[in-house]
Amino acid sequence: FVTALIAWTALVEQSGIFETFENDGFEFQLTRTDRTLNTDTYEYEGKKVILAETPNFKNTAGWKTVSTELDTTNNEWVMTVAYDQAPINRTVGIVIGSCVFVAFLIASLIYMMLSQKHMHADMVAKGSAQEARVATERNMTAYFAHELRNPLSALDSALSSISMNELPVATRELLESMQLCSSFMSSIMNNLLDARKIEEGKMRIRARPLSLSKLLDDSHTMMKSAVRQGVEFKVIKDLPPGRRWVLGDEHRIQQVMTNVITNAIKYTLQGAITIAVRWEDQFVVLSCEDTGPGIPKSEQERMFERFVQRGGAPGTGLGLNIAQQIVKMMGGTIRFESDPTIAPGTTCLISLPLLLCEEPDEPEKTVIRQTSAAMIDEPLDILIIDDIKMNRTMLSRRIMKAIAPNARIVTADTGEKALEICETKRFDVIICDQYMEEAGGVMVGTDCIIAMRRNKVDAFIVGCSGNDLDAEFYEAGADAVWGKPLPSNVEIIKQIRDGQLNRSIELSARNLVVPDQ
Repeated sequence: FVTALIAWTALVEQSGIFETFENDGFEFQLTRTDRTLNTDTYEYEGKKVILAETPNFKNTAGWKTVSTELDTTNNEWVMTVAYDQAPINRTVGIVIGSCVFVAFLIASLIYMMLSQKHMHADMVAKGSAQEARVATERNMTAYFAHELRNPLSALDSALSSISMNELPVATRELLESMQLCSSFMSSIMNNLLDARKIEEGKMRIRARPLSLSKLLDDSHTMMKSAVRQGVEFKVIKDLPPGRRWVLGDEHRIQQVMTNVITNAIKYTLQGAITIAVRWEDQFVVLSCEDTGPGIPKSEQERMFERFVQRGGAPGTGLGLNIAQQIVKMMGGTIRFESDPTIAPGTTCLISLPLLLCEEPDEPEKTVIRQTSAAMIDEPLDILIIDDIKMNRTMLSRRIMKAIAPNARIVTADTGEKALEICETKRFDVIICDQYMEEAGGVMVGTDCIIAMRRNKVDAFIVGCSGNDLDAEFYEAGADAVWGKPLPSNVEIIKQIRDGQLNRSIELSARNLVVPDQ
């Protein structure tokens, strides 16, 4: 309002209307009546405010007056002109017209300023509400991740430690159903946390040498058990010599492939699912072809939107959206090719601009060959650090039953106790939880890992948490990060084997002494 009055004064002074009115015997006044609600009587009361007037307006007793309401805001704006009984000549008409015109200009100015003020206030209010809503959603996601993943992880470990072969058919079917439900809940939690990570800009792409051939083999190994009975699951590799190794984030590309294959499995009741890899110019093209009913062209783009599914298929509707976000972060594209009006079936094409790299040395080749799901026979020394006894017990049982049956397992409920144990004993694998307040520990998992690396602990260290802490664990010195529920037994075996070998290679390189020339 102050700005509007300043503008009004400047406009009046430049126009010379005050002098013109005074010379011709005219005075005017601009008022605004503010109406407020009386909370006692519940009636609106008006208060008149004088915004501007000519110097002698108050001395116009007995003069004629003409008042005009200005249609601006909800308040009542009135322009009043007072004149003497003298006849109105042409000049006076021009003056009155000018007065009304100026009044219209200032009213418009005030209205525009008020509108902008209200719009800004609305935008700020909506923005604050949106930010509050997003913050609440993120906090709720983190809460559920932490509170639900611990018991879910214990349940998953218990189910994974049971040998199905010797059980009656009915019992085996019941346990398989429980495993399916556990995996489904795990998938929901992982998708929600990945979506949150992408929103906050915390997802990172780490480019390392990876084998495209191995990438497809691993995808086949992990997903074949989920394919319906009677559906063929095939792999095709069209990789010329010298173009089989690239720089890329194996974990994230594997995640994209898993989400795409999962979508194909949902809709393929018979026929085949074929995953393939090939080169197109400088792009690696990964594809997943199925013989399902197909996706109409009008729906193909919507399949990558959040919470969108076809036909009520099970899932969160986040998998393909997350896959698309990861592919975009790598500078690639993902799309469907399908036209049910011509033929059934769908092909999902993922194009990534991955750089070629040299094939690693011979020790790395050993890592590539060791992808069998067979349990680890070596007598590994494993330290499990978790404040919840149920988690320690179930994970220990799972390792002994399905991962490394000859392992020698030691447990600790706080980071402080784990450091004491590491002073007198060497471990091959250390699995460390993040939050351990239940046992009275002060250190969190990342603190413990930093201290271990500072103390030259050379074990393969895994950070384990129900929250999204990958970056924190890697920065602390962890070699791998497991969410809760934990990965499948096949993935754990593979990571431990690969991790042990990679750690031994790094240590050998560190201890290598180059003789003097």
